[in-house]
Amino acid sequence: MINYRDEEYLKAFGFHLRKLRSKQNLSQEKLAILADISENQIYNLENGKNNPTICTLKQIADALKILPKDLLDF
Repeated sequence: MINYRDEEYLKAFGFHLRKLRSKQNLSQEKLAILADISENQIYNLENGKNNPTICTLKQIADALKILPKDLLDF
């Protein structure tokens, strides 16, 4: 179960991820392919519905060609 504070943090992360993805003109589908994760997972992350693992963060960062720490800089 995700408590309220965690929910707000996950939503903020999702908003940041969406900005990073959009800045590179990538669709959710294209990012999912590049990161080798499901498009549904990208959707859920961007909408604050999933709490990503460290490995998922690394896959997304690699796909965006950024450092994993940059995903958490919001």
